[in-house]
Amino acid sequence: MLRRVQAVAALVWIAYGIAIAAPPIIAANVLVAGVAAWSSLRRA
Repeated sequence: MLRRVQAVAALVWIAYGIAIAAPPIIAANVLVAGVAAWSSLRRA
């Protein structure tokens, strides 16, 4: 459950990064969202 929340939060940060045109925020949160989603699916 916590990993899913973390993935969703990272998606919000990705949207924020897009809104302010900040590639480092986008890249870091794509990584966080991907790892959190993968970890969540692996445990399911």
